[in-house]
Amino acid sequence: MRELSVVVVVGPAYDVGPCLAALSAQTLPTDRFEVVVVRHRTGDAAPALGSPSPVDLEVVTSPSVAMSRAAARATGVHLARAPWVTFVDAGDAVSPDLLELLHDARHPDRVAVAGPLPADLPADASTDRLSPLAADSRLVAPERAPQLLRGRGGRLYPRAWLVGEPLSTDPEHASDAVLHGRLLSRFEHRFTLLDLSPAARGARYDAAPTASPEPADHVAALVALTQGTQAHPADRSALTDALVAAELADLRALAATPGVDRANVDRMLHDAGVLGVVGPTGPAGGHAPAPGTRTEGHALFFAPPAGPRSLVVVAGNAAAVNEQDRMLGLLARSGYGIRVLHYRGRLTKGLRRLPETHRVEVLPRSVARVEAAVGPTAARSRRLALRAVQESLRVGRRVLPEVVPARVAGPAYGRVDTHAARLLDGPGTHVVLDRAGRTLLRTWGDDRPAVGATELAALTLRVAASSLRGARPDAHAARRASRLLRADPDHARALVDPELWTMVTYRLQRAGRLEASAQLLADREAVFGPATTPRSPGLDALQALLTGSDAGAVDVVGAARSTLRAADEAFAAGDLDRAAFETTVALDLLFARRLHTAETRSPLVSEPDAFLDPLRESEIGRLLGHSTPPPPSRSTAATAPVAGRRRPRVSVLPGAYPKFSGAVVAELEGHADVEVLDLSARDKRFGNTGVDPATVRERLLTAAGHPPSVDLATAEALGADVVFVDWADKGLTWVTQVVPSGTRVVARLHGVDTLSAWLHTAQWEKVDDVIFPSDHLRRAAVATLGGRLDGVRQHVVANPVDVERYVLPKVASARTTLGLVGWAQQVKDPLWALEVLATLRRHDPVWRLRLVGADFAVDERNPVEREAAAAFRERMADPLVADGVDFVGYTTRLPEHLREVGWALSASRREGFHVGLVEMAASGAVPVVRDWPVYAGIGGAGTLFPPDWVTTTPGDAAERILRIDASGTWEDACGRTVDTVRARFSGTDSGERLRRIVLGES
Repeated sequence: MRELSVVVVVGPAYDVGPCLAALSAQTLPTDRFEVVVVRHRTGDAAPALGSPSPVDLEVVTSPSVAMSRAAARATGVHLARAPWVTFVDAGDAVSPDLLELLHDARHPDRVAVAGPLPADLPADASTDRLSPLAADSRLVAPERAPQLLRGRGGRLYPRAWLVGEPLSTDPEHASDAVLHGRLLSRFEHRFTLLDLSPAARGARYDAAPTASPEPADHVAALVALTQGTQAHPADRSALTDALVAAELADLRALAATPGVDRANVDRMLHDAGVLGVVGPTGPAGGHAPAPGTRTEGHALFFAPPAGPRSLVVVAGNAAAVNEQDRMLGLLARSGYGIRVLHYRGRLTKGLRRLPETHRVEVLPRSVARVEAAVGPTAARSRRLALRAVQESLRVGRRVLPEVVPARVAGPAYGRVDTHAARLLDGPGTHVVLDRAGRTLLRTWGDDRPAVGATELAALTLRVAASSLRGARPDAHAARRASRLLRADPDHARALVDPELWTMVTYRLQRAGRLEASAQLLADREAVFGPATTPRSPGLDALQALLTGSDAGAVDVVGAARSTLRAADEAFAAGDLDRAAFETTVALDLLFARRLHTAETRSPLVSEPDAFLDPLRESEIGRLLGHSTPPPPSRSTAATAPVAGRRRPRVSVLPGAYPKFSGAVVAELEGHADVEVLDLSARDKRFGNTGVDPATVRERLLTAAGHPPSVDLATAEALGADVVFVDWADKGLTWVTQVVPSGTRVVARLHGVDTLSAWLHTAQWEKVDDVIFPSDHLRRAAVATLGGRLDGVRQHVVANPVDVERYVLPKVASARTTLGLVGWAQQVKDPLWALEVLATLRRHDPVWRLRLVGADFAVDERNPVEREAAAAFRERMADPLVADGVDFVGYTTRLPEHLREVGWALSASRREGFHVGLVEMAASGAVPVVRDWPVYAGIGGAGTLFPPDWVTTTPGDAAERILRIDASGTWEDACGRTVDTVRARFSGTDSGERLRRIVLGES
């Protein structure tokens, strides 16, 4: 692997040839670095590549043309493979030793800088944070020399810092300053130093002259520097302050030149609303806005609000703070620094856990002069007097605030309580919750703007829109904030957009907090009125679906159509955040579990064309399935497959439920170099299959031409010969966005995938082979995708089962024992199994049922599973059933437990294969399989298993069991069952077929 990547950015005015020639002449050997060339356009002009590359350079050229210089850099970082990166513009000049000297100075916590050094570099800019220093080394704190970070090029960065940096529309003259402001203001880079040793040793990077920036360019740079966590002056890093000051100095100098409208410059700066910045004639946005604002829109659904993240809560009575403890708790859990100052009363236990709470002290803690005069050898009377004084102070500090109003005690605590004064002087927005709280501020002469409980409620909702996770305290916080805003509707309408309620409501629905979501919908209508805020069809339908008992009574298709129409309108208007939000709601509605797992039929299987028509007819739906160009493949000698290589490289993505991928890995390891790429370890959203707003937004961004960035290790894994993706979940959607051309993609689907939204967001044109565990699952996927699998090779391969592991002798009681493995989900329908047991026990109470696997969760938030658990426990109240059920729980010794099971039940409403049933059958338990009702219309269990295994009703199942038992052929049936499993589902045969498909051998 090369040690250094040089990203060359080529604008329309330049030929890349001279730049490549200069790089070819570097003193650093050319086999130690690579060159990545990316073009960018300016307006309608796009550059040509110009001269051919020198033969001794490894040059990778991006086939696409970026829309800006910053976008070209991001593309270059994406293509780069080396651990260190430097940027070069094609029109700039570099000294022959630039790369060697930058590379020599590489350090994981430093940015190496080439010359020329600015003439105004402070003499005391160097620091001795790291010592001893080499004689020719000079380390500089970035905030002490911001001019070193404003010029173009000549710096060396760890590539890991740059991966994932968003594409920027920064003004050209300030793109480097904004990049460094973002990078070095992050917490993990706060101790970064600039290493000037390359400049001291003669390394030079001379930037070509460019047009002088206009005032609007400087204002745009100030706005870009003060985004996100750097929005409020109290939260800005020292480097951001220094960069802002330098940019503002240039703007002032420009405004003072003849011919420049000074008033217009000041107006532009004021309109930009950069907090804490003083323009040519006065301040712009000198104070922080109230925590409630209506400017972020649906961006709040994907990212927390910008602005100060520190609050100082002030109240005369602790009771006023306690009333807001839920909201303050949510803010604290979301990363806000909360400090509380109160005059009287006692805070709740939860508030007392905050890092800094303080009750005003009206009396000193001690009388220093008296204590100094009364030493341990003083007379006893004097020592007793001292103790009396100390006790009086202790009691007085506790009692006086309860009986003396704050306004009366002000002169006392204003002189005594220096800690409170320091607390108020710290950064953050002041939140005053009662009249006495304002008295406290006046006492210490604090005249900064303050907000009240209504603004605190608005901030809570804004934070909840992106940060609410569904715990009960979060739901209580959202309800409290909504009630406060409803109580002050005029103020609420000025502070909060009605869509904010919509976003928080949806978060609550996703978390199963349906009472809270219903209250927020009602509060929203009460504040804004039904005329000005028409209800959201998607949210209303989702609320009805989740709370009602009859899913068929909800017009899901109509609500989804309206919601997707709103998403189309938002996308056409350029509002990506709103489009992604509306799309997420529509997908959650169309693929709701209550529709497809809580029922015995699914419209996705029985009538996919009519049910999915809203998705297929919408522009958003077409974008979600739209194929985008793959990232360019690396066709250089360093990455091309080695001729004659015997073992191909395979990367395996195990998916959200990785238990099935282990057998595939084991089968491949003897024939390929296998790497397991667990996406959930990199990002927790890949650890589940739920509709995920971030992934939906990412998919729409890809469709719009902005694919997600990939870190170096992941890009290396995706560059394998084959990528095998288990489950058609978020992982497959993500892989088909970023996999390079030339890499084969093989996907394996499971039962739940045909009912999942992610089946429809993957780019199937980039999948070469798809594997199904059963033919009915293949038919369901083909129908629901509407022809999108026509160009994909389709295979049906049963999930491999190690049959011999389960072949153990049965105990005598197995003859009258039923078994159900993995039972505590509604889709497994344990009630059906209980009805079979009840029928058998009416005939003979000797019959029993063994339930193997974990029980229903006690604190289950999903309403579907809660209802299933309640129905199961209600049925278990019948002694006829309860006396015949044995609970085994989760076990790693399944073969031994199956010795006691003679009849293998599959009671599920749907299955793609049902491994648990096949494992029981491999042990010799006679199968009794319900004809899974969701798939019964397309073959289902009848096409996967022998017909005599399959029944329809609990009565039919019991009749099959009793008939075989009465005939005395149970032992023979056990033997035939093992032979059938060996013939159909042998792990050896299935594993070999999987291996051949993955490696392209069949």
